[in-house]
Amino acid sequence: MSLYIDGTPFTPETGKSYKNTNGTVYQCVAGLEDGDTYATNCAWMVSPAGWAFKAMNCMRYPDGSIDWSHSLYGHFINDGNTQF
Repeated sequence: MSLYIDGTPFTPETGKSYKNTNGTVYQCVAGLEDGDTYATNCAWMVSPAGWAFKAMNCMRYPDGSIDWSHSLYGHFINDGNTQF
């Protein structure tokens, strides 16, 4: 049974950083695009190592951490020196 059953769906805001349930902080670089009907509560995120991906079905938990059900289009965008 997951400890994270009290999540609330949300869409990350462009330019804000969010701590994942694993402790890693991710930067939201683009929120839900206008007209994107594939899924709600998704955003383009980037890890400190420069791994970019579209996080789908994002959830926020009572402790302020976030998570997502799955991700799409993952790829590195730089040499691992992302600063945010």
